[in-house]
Amino acid sequence: MPKPLKGNYTPTQKLYYALFDKLPKRDITEDEMPELFRVLETLTDQEAAIIKMHFGLGCEAMTLRAIGRNLEVHDSQIGRIEIRAIRKLRHPSRSRRIQPLFYTYAELQAQIAKCNEQVSCVNDHLQSVIAENASLHKKLWVLRLPLSAMDLEIKDMNFSDSKYNSLRRAGLDTAGDIALLYQKAGLGGLLKIRQIGPKSAQAILAKLQELGVMPSQAEETQQ
Repeated sequence: MPKPLKGNYTPTQKLYYALFDKLPKRDITEDEMPELFRVLETLTDQEAAIIKMHFGLGCEAMTLRAIGRNLEVHDSQIGRIEIRAIRKLRHPSRSRRIQPLFYTYAELQAQIAKCNEQVSCVNDHLQSVIAENASLHKKLWVLRLPLSAMDLEIKDMNFSDSKYNSLRRAGLDTAGDIALLYQKAGLGGLLKIRQIGPKSAQAILAKLQELGVMPSQAEETQQ
């Protein structure tokens, strides 16, 4: 059973004491009572009724024996049901809704500051993870390509004779070879190939994007 509290205290102060083994620094106002009753509604009807009647929430406080007669339940069983209800109300899913109702203004400010600090830390970590993932995305996109696309030979990619010959002389025989060169050296890697100028390099990249061998600029931006 909850610890008995002697003295002239309100029903809500007695309930708080039963739940948290200490008195609150302030009591609930009338405007805050509906939220407390909403928490009680998460209990069974019988549990909620016993808590309300024993602590005098919205009615005159009653002894367990009187509650038992009212509900036609033995008073010893009423005690066990109340203990179960108190245990449920102490669960974080409910207690974190009850305790703030009793916070002083200073306690509320402290809780808000703590929450803001936690949100800031989470946001910083999230931004770090996003930046790290974006970097990995750009480095590892080649590894996510299907092998069939990587193995596509340049003779089957409908390049002009001049582009085909230039790529072959550079030792680039497959789409994967070109994609890996671009990953390592960027556009400049293609421009170093003899007879491959900016226009030809862009055409080669466009062909790779068309075949799904490398991501488009829009996809790279999203990643």
